[in-house]
Amino acid sequence: MTGSDFKARFHDRCRTNESIYSDEKLTLLARDKQLDIAEAIESVDEGYFKTFEYHTLKATGAGGVTREYPLPDDSLNRMDFVEAKLNGEDWVRLKDLRETTQDNMTTDEETILDTFSNYAGNAYYSVARKSLFLYTGEIEEDVEQGLHWVGYSLPYKVTNWNGTTDLSIPDSNSKCGIPTTFHSLWLDACVIEWKTSRDKPIALTESEQMYQYKLEQKLMYAKDFNRDADNTIPVPRSTTDNGYDL
Repeated sequence: MTGSDFKARFHDRCRTNESIYSDEKLTLLARDKQLDIAEAIESVDEGYFKTFEYHTLKATGAGGVTREYPLPDDSLNRMDFVEAKLNGEDWVRLKDLRETTQDNMTTDEETILDTFSNYAGNAYYSVARKSLFLYTGEIEEDVEQGLHWVGYSLPYKVTNWNGTTDLSIPDSNSKCGIPTTFHSLWLDACVIEWKTSRDKPIALTESEQMYQYKLEQKLMYAKDFNRDADNTIPVPRSTTDNGYDL
């Protein structure tokens, strides 16, 4: 589904238009429900929202010590791996600082240089307060795109509701979208929120009342199954002729 498709279907199902419900309001609503969907997807597939970042590796000498690299605002504050051209030419995979036994180590530059180096097996990183920190030997000069990490970020916020690119395709910054198979549920969530938040709530269709059940089904198929486990999802209990107790 493209941004244009999403917007058109939302207005059709809610019987609204841009004058009644602006693109700016749709962006806020869609972002809120997008993050709910993303959280559900990540609960069964932690690797879906990986991002691949390249940055300039900064020298630790001239102009003061630089070992902190702020993460993007939408970062999920964890890493798959980090690597850097610590000698200016060769990639070295850094280890997670939590793997060390340096529990009482101070983090002043002198101690860092005495404890770590630029060689594989003795170069480390840590993630804290939305930043990446490097624990290595001296980095003598800046290296353009000399720092690479694979981390995790929230899906990008949709702001162009006239777009013709599928909302599952990563944006220009390589931020993930929402998988195509979840687009209809994403739309459902927005429509349900709009209908139920009216001063006089609008009755949901039978399909909309099945939202939670349909989400669980999608998540079941998205998950890497342990085939020995019971993956059965029960059909919701009917409480009326037309609806379901969700």
